[in-house]
Amino acid sequence: APDGISASYWYSAVTRYAIPNACFRFTIHHPMLFFQLLHLLQTLGMMDMGTRKFLVRQMDSVHKRQKVYDVWMNYKSIRPSVALVASHALAAMTPFTFFVGSKDRILGRKMIDPLLSKLPHAKVVELDGDHVGLVEKTAQWLVAGRD
Repeated sequence: APDGISASYWYSAVTRYAIPNACFRFTIHHPMLFFQLLHLLQTLGMMDMGTRKFLVRQMDSVHKRQKVYDVWMNYKSIRPSVALVASHALAAMTPFTFFVGSKDRILGRKMIDPLLSKLPHAKVVELDGDHVGLVEKTAQWLVAGRD
């Protein structure tokens, strides 16, 4: 997956199946139905406001929607084997540190659990923040030399 170790349901559906992919392509130039669906899901309690705001911000222009689509399509064939990654990491005694955002509802800790469970010495650093600021906060954490 472009952002995580495990592919999310939506990512898998959109990149592997024709009908969800066609819907995603349609949304690039016709986003109103998508935005209405997000509003409905939030109204029904099936999506929290933070996730809806994130999705709206990420999809609020043709350029952003096209970029998301292109990234997802270009990375769809990359499917890392968690067992193989873990096996090589353990054999080479490679240290792993996972960074997660405490408020990340897009790629939370559950997305790293499949690999984390196979790496007994891996560390998890939970940074205050959501999905959007995670890369910057990770960089700040690393520059500060925290351990």
